[in-house]
Amino acid sequence: MISTVRKRRRIAYLSSITVMSFVRSGPGRPMMIADVLRPESPGALSPPKHSPDTELPRLSPVPHSRPAPYRWIGTNFVYFIDIPWCLTLSAPDAPGCGNVSANHSAAALRNIAVRVLEELLGASLPDYQLPLSLEGQPVLSEAALWALLHPRTEHLRKCDADQLRLASEVFLVSLRTATSAIDRILLQDYADAFDLEVFRSVGVMLYGLAHWANAVLHDERRAIHLLDGTRMSQDLISAYREELSERWANDIGYELDRVLDGGLPFIAYACNSTPTINRSNFLDLHNYAPLHRSAQCNCSFIRPPLPDVMSHLARGCVPVLVLDGDVLSVRDSLDGEYVAISHVWADGLGSTADVGLPACQISHIASLTRPLIPNGAFWLDALCIPDEEVSRKRAIGLMAQTYEHAAKVLVTDGGIRTQCSLSSPKEECILRIATSGWMQRIWTLQEGMLARELYFEVSDGLIDVTHFNGPSFHLAWACIPLLRRRSHDLSKLEYYAVSPEPPRCSYRDIIPLLRHRTTSKPRDESVAIAGLLGINAAELVSIPDGDARMRTLLMRCGTLPRCVAVYGWFSRRLDLPNFRWAPSSITHVLWQGELDPNVSRCTEDGLLGLYTVVRFPPVDMRRFIGIAVTVTGEVLLQRPAGRTETFSSRTVHIQLSPAPVMARMQSGLDVLINGILITDRALPTTVSEQAAAAVLIPSLKGRATNDAIHPSDADPLHCQFIAAGKVEANDHVAERRDGGDVMRGWKQVEGIMHSLVPVRLT
Repeated sequence: MISTVRKRRRIAYLSSITVMSFVRSGPGRPMMIADVLRPESPGALSPPKHSPDTELPRLSPVPHSRPAPYRWIGTNFVYFIDIPWCLTLSAPDAPGCGNVSANHSAAALRNIAVRVLEELLGASLPDYQLPLSLEGQPVLSEAALWALLHPRTEHLRKCDADQLRLASEVFLVSLRTATSAIDRILLQDYADAFDLEVFRSVGVMLYGLAHWANAVLHDERRAIHLLDGTRMSQDLISAYREELSERWANDIGYELDRVLDGGLPFIAYACNSTPTINRSNFLDLHNYAPLHRSAQCNCSFIRPPLPDVMSHLARGCVPVLVLDGDVLSVRDSLDGEYVAISHVWADGLGSTADVGLPACQISHIASLTRPLIPNGAFWLDALCIPDEEVSRKRAIGLMAQTYEHAAKVLVTDGGIRTQCSLSSPKEECILRIATSGWMQRIWTLQEGMLARELYFEVSDGLIDVTHFNGPSFHLAWACIPLLRRRSHDLSKLEYYAVSPEPPRCSYRDIIPLLRHRTTSKPRDESVAIAGLLGINAAELVSIPDGDARMRTLLMRCGTLPRCVAVYGWFSRRLDLPNFRWAPSSITHVLWQGELDPNVSRCTEDGLLGLYTVVRFPPVDMRRFIGIAVTVTGEVLLQRPAGRTETFSSRTVHIQLSPAPVMARMQSGLDVLINGILITDRALPTTVSEQAAAAVLIPSLKGRATNDAIHPSDADPLHCQFIAAGKVEANDHVAERRDGGDVMRGWKQVEGIMHSLVPVRLT
């Protein structure tokens, strides 16, 4: 990722070089994008040299319109944003990087867009009358782009496979040439003005065309993969991360990752949308009070008979409610179907059975559940969980059973309800669910995944998961991760309305599902996911300490992915003997790693598994930024396609996560390490990195680095976890700029590598 300032400097250089390439050979010579796209090396690919003998018909003025009828082509979401248009371009007075205006940058990028469009359409673009934006400026709008693409789409649908293959190759060469030119400039480092808006809009256009090619030219995503591997793509995502954070402010938070999973056209769509209503970031539990459905309402509160609720819980039964007029009655969940309500407290439905909720809220809930089941019976935590501690723990211990046995689960979230309707575009519903407060919370993951039938409340009704069958299947799959765990038919692009069997997840499965979710009470995390792991939540509820709960959860899991010990750069670890390697929260592990045939075993004595160990003389990391380790002996390095190669020596660079280092220093503890653990059998190669666990190996303190060790399953190498870290093979990480070997603050040592040996981590 690059900073905004640096991005601006690089794009400014693109504008200056491009404009300088448009040097006129004489009066009237047109400036051609081919001049700037000319490859630098003889072996580089060039776009086909054709002279289109047809010209697209002159378009009538197209009104600036937000919606476009063609956004879904097959399963591809194709989205364009308005490209600010510069109708004239004058070359700078003299070559060089100075005095190049943002207009020149915009014009250069515009000409790149024109050339790619011309190659794709097989015709020259006329100087048609451009529509005006809402600000009155000329733009190449989304509607105008579709007006250009639609005739070409209809024509190509009548072509045979050979013609489509040729059209695909022509487009790929044009796209490769254009992005190569942009990438060459982005790798430079010059300072001047930069038009970020034009860069984003042209980049989104190229991605939109790539998705269009996947659907129309059947290119098997080759154009998309080409773009994904460019520097332009990295800078676009970086720019959009910053733009989304600025536009959505606190309303986007970590849900940004789910938007990014939808691909660049969807990212652009999200950036041009209003933020999803989300009150979770402003929840104040100390001053919390249930809300009425409108600010003008002052209806009375209704609560269920508390003794009835508590007696059901005392028998191990789930109490459900039926509203008759303004009276709530309690019955056993086994006596008939019921709807379990899934919500976030920030929307005003938080309470206890002792206090109840406003009558307006309960009436609304009942109006939603009655069309779903005959008597409208429902379960809602605010009315079915008492404040009394024993009953409360019993109810929480039954949560997984409550949602698993419900006939239907209904999600009611303020953002989804307010900003979606039955007629909303599918991409709008996906965006609102993916960025909702409901998707942020830890408890709601279990509630949504255990549902036999899952419904969402929208402004004028209810939708279920089948709403995303057909073209929007893959986008929903990417942005709403829990849908991947529901019953579906990938070949038919269908989510089934009913999931007859609840999913059972492993610890590894939970990591991406739980990523960045939060809870107001961190100690409840293990309880909130126990049902998904097939673990009895009642056992965990009886343990008061959050760290002890997580330790019990890990031991009940039994087998864990080996990566759990090395991932989690920002994650606090458990402060418990033999478990200081364990993340206190799975939400900060962030990534589950590649599929791994090896697993680790969690025992009372620590984590047992196979790890690659790099050992070296002890280093006190309170004094150093990092360690440059020259590994000697038999050194395995990664190679493409999973291969490894043996070398006699390799230098790698090790850094530790700052947070645990600072925490140990503040507690008066040393930060002494003499080894790292990684999960791969080989070290990384140039400019790549691996997650690592920095460890202290007690048995090696005071011993020579080259002393032999012989770990075995019966006698694994004992390693004490110190901090999460990373190991890089980038030769420039610690180099000095004055010609010395290693930059100040780095410690140089020699080390030895042991590939995949038995380890006991504590």
